[in-house]
Amino acid sequence: MTGKPLWIFLILIVLAGCMPRGMKETMTVRQLQELKGDSTLALGHYWEALDFYRHAWMLSGTEEERAEISAKLYRVFYDAREWDSCVVQAEALRGTPWFDSLPYKGLVYWRAGYFTEILEITDASPLLRAEAATRLGLEDSARTLYAEAEKLLGEVARGRRAEIYAETDKKDSAVVLLRKLKYPSNSQRRLLVELLFEQGDWIRLPAAIARLPKESERLTALVRLYGEVGDAKKKRRTQMQLIRTAPWSSAAREAANEITPADADETFAVAGAYVGIDSQEALTLFEEAEAKGYSRKACRWERAQLLYRLKRYDEAYELLKSMRSDEAKFLLAKVESKMGRETEALRALAEVAENSSSWKNRQEAWERMATILQEQDKNLEAAQLAAQGARALDDEELGHRALVLWLAEGEEAKARSALAGGVPLDSDISLFFRIWLVPDSADILLSELSARDPFSYYALTLREELPEPPPIDSWFRDLGDTSYVLAPKDSVIEHQAWILAEAGFMSEASSKLKTIKNPPLPVRFAWAKKFSELGVDNIAIDWIERLLLEARKRGIYTRPIELLRLQYPTVYLFQIYERSDDPVTFLALTRQESWFNPRAKSPANAYGLCQLLYSTARGMDTTLTVDSLYETHVSIRLGAEFLRRMSNRFEDRKAAYIAAYNAGPGAANRWLEYLPQDDAMFVELIPYDETQRYVKQVLRGEIIYRSLLSAENQQ
Repeated sequence: MTGKPLWIFLILIVLAGCMPRGMKETMTVRQLQELKGDSTLALGHYWEALDFYRHAWMLSGTEEERAEISAKLYRVFYDAREWDSCVVQAEALRGTPWFDSLPYKGLVYWRAGYFTEILEITDASPLLRAEAATRLGLEDSARTLYAEAEKLLGEVARGRRAEIYAETDKKDSAVVLLRKLKYPSNSQRRLLVELLFEQGDWIRLPAAIARLPKESERLTALVRLYGEVGDAKKKRRTQMQLIRTAPWSSAAREAANEITPADADETFAVAGAYVGIDSQEALTLFEEAEAKGYSRKACRWERAQLLYRLKRYDEAYELLKSMRSDEAKFLLAKVESKMGRETEALRALAEVAENSSSWKNRQEAWERMATILQEQDKNLEAAQLAAQGARALDDEELGHRALVLWLAEGEEAKARSALAGGVPLDSDISLFFRIWLVPDSADILLSELSARDPFSYYALTLREELPEPPPIDSWFRDLGDTSYVLAPKDSVIEHQAWILAEAGFMSEASSKLKTIKNPPLPVRFAWAKKFSELGVDNIAIDWIERLLLEARKRGIYTRPIELLRLQYPTVYLFQIYERSDDPVTFLALTRQESWFNPRAKSPANAYGLCQLLYSTARGMDTTLTVDSLYETHVSIRLGAEFLRRMSNRFEDRKAAYIAAYNAGPGAANRWLEYLPQDDAMFVELIPYDETQRYVKQVLRGEIIYRSLLSAENQQ
C-alpha cells in the first residue's frame, strides 16, 4: 500500500510507542489491523481485508469491538457474494444495534435459504417475508404479509404468490391467482397451462393456451389437449402445423412418429422432423416426397445435407454436383475437401467468389479458399489469395488475413506493402501489427492506438496495463452531462423499481428503469452501482455497458476506475482463489461467459456462472444434476477444472485453451495444426468469428482484471 493509508499506518505506529505497554500490544495492533481492513475494503479489495479484520477480531477485548468488526466482515462476504457466510456474521449480531445496520439482510437470508430467520427481519421486503411464511406453512402470517406486499407491488406480488402456492402444493389457489393476472410473465402463463392440465380443466385450457408466448408452445399444448379429449382429427391437423412450424422440437418429433403422411407436402414436412430422430428414415421420406411430386430441388438439397452429416460424401457429391445455388456450392466444397479433392473444392468456391450476387457470400468464399490453402500449409498462397479478395471486395477482414500471414511467413516486403495501402486494413490492426516491423516505434504507435480507444483489445494488449483513469466528475463533465436529477414522474418509476429489486425482482426492476426516456448519464451510473450493491452483477454490467456505449457515441473512450469496477466486478474471489490456478484468467473468462449471472442459461443449454454443458460437467462429476450447475460453488469448481484440463492439453498456450473453452478442444486442435504459433497472430486468424471475438474479450478482460487486482494500480 502507498499514499495516504500508509501515512496513517506510520502515524499509528509512532503513536503506539507513546502508549502504555498493554495498549501497544492490544488496542494499537487491533486498530492498525482494522484500519488496514477499512483501507483495502474501500479500494474494493475485500479479499485482502478479510485477514486484517479477522486478526483485529481476535485482538478485540470487548463484545462491542467484536460486533463492529463482524459488521465489517458481513460487508466483506457480501462483496464476495458468499451469502451463507454473510448469514453467519449477521446471526452473531442479532439482538444488537449492529444487526439493524446491515444492508439488504432480507435478500441475503433469502438467497441463503434461511426462511425462518427472514420472518424476524422487519426491514426485509414484505414479499420475501410472505414467501418465507408460505414455505413454512404459516398461513395467517403469509396472508397478512401478502396483503402488505400487494399494496407496494400490486400484480407482481400476486403473481409471485401464485408461483409459491404452486411450489408448495396449493395448486387450486395458484390457479385462481394466475387466472386473475392481467399481465402475467411468460413463466406464469406456462405455469397456468400446466396446472390446468393437471386439474383436467379442458374448458379453461384453450384460453390459457392462447396466451402462451410462442407459436410452437401453443401448438404443442393444443396437440396435448386434443389428445386428452380424444379429438383425433384436430390433433392430427395441429400435429402437422407443429411439424411445419418447429420440426426441431421434441413435440414435433413425437408427432412425426405418430403420423402417416397423406401426400407430398406432408411427407416432406414429416421428413424434416425425422432429421432429428432417424436420419435414414428422413432420407427415405425425402425420396418419397420427391416421388409424390414435391419439389425435386428441395428434396435433393435436404438429402445432400443429411448425407454430408452422415459422412456419406460420395452420395452427397452426386446430388450436389448439378446444383447451382451458393449454399450448394459451399457444401460441395466441404464434400470435395473431405474426399481429399482440394483443387475441386477451390474451384467450387471460386465460382461463388466470382459469380454470386451476394457480397457476403463472395467474401465467405474468399475466406474459405484461403483456409483450404492454410490447411495445406500453403500460407503464402493463402495470403496472396486473401489479398486478391480484399482488393476485389474492398474488404478489411481479408486484408487482415493477408497481412498476418505475410508476417507469420517473414515476408516483410509484402507486409510493408500491405501496411502502405496495398490491401484494405482496419487502422487499429494496421497500427498493432506495424510494431512487428518497426519495434522501435512501439511507443508512438501505442499513443496512436490509445488516442482512438485506450480500452480496445489492441491498445491494452500492447500496454498490458490500464491507462490513467480520469476522475469520475470530470468524466461526466467531458460527456456534457452532470445531472443526478430525474423528473418527478420518473422519480416515481425509479422508486417503484427499487421496491421491486429489494423484493428480489431484479430483471423487472431493470426493465421498469428502462421505461424512463433519456435518463441523465450520472443517474445511469448510480443505477448500475445500486444493482451491484443489490448483488446482481450481470444487470450492473448491462447498465455500465449502456453508459459506455453512449460515451463512445460522444467521442469519450476513457473510463473512470469506478466504472471499471462495476464493468469488471471482482466477485466470488474466495472460491476462485481456492479452485483456480489462474484466478485472473478465470475471472475474465467467467465474466465473458455469464456476466456473473449464476442463473444464466444459453440457447445451447450451457448453465451457470461458467456456462458448462451438462455433458461436459458430467464428464468431470457423474453425481451432478442440471440444477446443480446453477450453484456457484459447483460451477466454479467444474469451470476451473475444465479450464485447467484445457490448459494442460494445450500446454499452457493461453489463446488456444481459451479458444478451446469456447469452441471445443477438437476445433482448437485443428487450428493449431496450421495457424501461426504466435498468440497474437493465432487469435487474428481463428476462423470462427464468434470464437475470435470471445478470445479477444477474455484476453482484454485479463489485462483489466490484473490491474484491478493490483493494490498499486488501485491506489
